[in-house]
Amino acid sequence: MKSPSHLSGIFQSESALRAVQLGAAAVAIGLIFWRLQFSTSAICCGDFDGYYHIKWSRMLWESLRNHNFPPTFTWLPLTTLDPKHYVDHHLLFHFFQIPSTWFGDLRLGAKISADYLCEPGRLLPLLVSWCAIEFVTRSSGCSHCSACSSPFLLPAQHGQGAAPSRSSF
Repeated sequence: MKSPSHLSGIFQSESALRAVQLGAAAVAIGLIFWRLQFSTSAICCGDFDGYYHIKWSRMLWESLRNHNFPPTFTWLPLTTLDPKHYVDHHLLFHFFQIPSTWFGDLRLGAKISADYLCEPGRLLPLLVSWCAIEFVTRSSGCSHCSACSSPFLLPAQHGQGAAPSRSSF
């Protein structure tokens, strides 16, 4: 059995400290979005498509249980989503959302599925900023950052404006 002094040695390393900080930030972001999602009784946060997605997921589940998959989409007959040409562009998403329809309350199911299906996307800015901090602290500063951005600056050199110099960063 390892002694407690061995554990304290592990958590004193810089990489372990950064991993703990990243984990704590991920939990904090998750809790903030959970709080935001449950701050209202409605399906939250800027997009009314959540009502469509959770209801359609429920209808897919019912059609699978009743052996008449796929259900007929009859609601937009004068658009490209008419029953004859309908294609579910989000079919995999709807399948992942089906377990959230088993709660009975579709609003609660939509809130919970928003957390487990969207949380990785919410953590992306955290991961990108963490990688940038790692890069800057392990390199000799921001001069490398401006050097690696040159592929994005090349179109500006072809008559579409002058590219900024590295000293302007």
